[in-house]
Amino acid sequence: MFCRYLKAMRGVCVLFLCAGILAAQSWYEEGVASWYGPGFAGKATASGEVYDPEEMTAAHRSLPFGALVRVWCRETGHAVVVRITDRGPFVEGRVIDLSRRAAEMLGFLEEGTAHVKVELLARQGFPQGGEGERPVYLQVGAFRKEANALRLGVRLAREGFWPEVHRGEEGVYRVVVAVQEVEEARRRLGGMGLGAVRWEGR
Repeated sequence: MFCRYLKAMRGVCVLFLCAGILAAQSWYEEGVASWYGPGFAGKATASGEVYDPEEMTAAHRSLPFGALVRVWCRETGHAVVVRITDRGPFVEGRVIDLSRRAAEMLGFLEEGTAHVKVELLARQGFPQGGEGERPVYLQVGAFRKEANALRLGVRLAREGFWPEVHRGEEGVYRVVVAVQEVEEARRRLGGMGLGAVRWEGR
């Protein structure tokens, strides 16, 4: 439905609007997006990851680190999928701060800001364990290329999981899902042709 907006820009773009086939989003917001200005490259973000302006990342005030969101730019009609790695922006009216690469692909690099819709790529609420318990995280994949990790994350969201993508110090992008029932999750993942091991990274 959004395919007319796609541009042939790097291999990443094949996944940008795949998230558009999600039947329903559990959360979204609208407002102004900005992007990290020069001088932030190589600095640590709130998640502990080092900011790379060429990665598809973003800062948000409250969404969990690693969560995937689809950002649609109203001015250009372009959309991208990014992962949350930092906190901010702390400017009234702004809802998300994007990496330089994400802003470039949305088409508002020169303008500096744009009106956007931000959609969480998960059709369920964040999984909660019992009283005082945390959800279990299962690692479903590990990739050297961010685009491949994001693509799998979009697929997992489409199947009703809560996916996250985290970059480790070794430069590997790990795709994990937060679950309540481990065996049921393993069964569903197995039906998708995916294996899963416990992940203790959080």
